[in-house]
Amino acid sequence: MMKTIVTEYKFPQKIYFEKILKRICIHILESSFTKLKVIDFGCGNSTLESFLIKQDPSISITGYDIDPDLSKISNPFLVSYDIWVFNHVLMYMNQSEIENLFRKIKRLNQDALLIIGLSRQNFISKFGAFFLNPEAHDGTISSYKTLRKFIDLELEICSLERIFFMTDLFVCKFKDAKLS
Repeated sequence: MMKTIVTEYKFPQKIYFEKILKRICIHILESSFTKLKVIDFGCGNSTLESFLIKQDPSISITGYDIDPDLSKISNPFLVSYDIWVFNHVLMYMNQSEIENLFRKIKRLNQDALLIIGLSRQNFISKFGAFFLNPEAHDGTISSYKTLRKFIDLELEICSLERIFFMTDLFVCKFKDAKLS
């Protein structure tokens, strides 16, 4: 099951995570949806919402987290969202949970845009975590390799960018035949 992380970012972590959030905001703002409904799945302390509202106060963003104190909703599958954001959250789920999650999303909106931030879990990210936040990867269930295999098999990658060699940020949509 997903792990809840509530963090106040300090320098230099702040630079890293703000870069990721800014890039996510850009992808959301550049999307072609007219009346944008966004869900931040695994929202933690709603930092993405704060960033996005500063850019465009008219965007509807809902935060969902397994910690009910952090979540604005109790069930993310009651509304069809245009964009689903998974920033450093899928690694805390097993393959079955991930497949079920994406199956539910596809049933709600097969045209949804999926923004996925994955920790590369490489030497650089482990080195950074050791010095900046030793608990950063605690509770990881799915490896980068496992998650990447899922993305390549089930989703169409619209764009991919690497942030500081530590995070890959994917913008994806559903492939036609899979996950039905």
